[in-house]
Amino acid sequence: MLEPLALQSGDYVWIIADGKRIKALVGLASPNSYSLMLYFDAMVWGYLGAMPILWVEAEHKYHDLVRREEVQLEKAEQRQR
Repeated sequence: MLEPLALQSGDYVWIIADGKRIKALVGLASPNSYSLMLYFDAMVWGYLGAMPILWVEAEHKYHDLVRREEVQLEKAEQRQR
C-alpha cells in the first residue's frame, strides 16, 4: 500500500495485526486518513476494543501508536448510512 486508505468516520475495515483479522469501525479519521481511531470487539496487543493508528509515510504502512507495530488494513463491506 503506497498511500493510506481513503477512510472516514463510520467506515468499516479489517484489521490484520497480532496474528488476527478483526472487523473494526473507524470512529475518528483525520481528513487525509493518516490518523485513525479504530473500534472493535477483541483484544489486539493489549488494546481492548480500541486502537489509535498512524500512517508512517517513510514506510508506507499504518502502525499502532504505542507499540509502533505494523497494522494492515483492508476496506470492509460498508453498511448503509
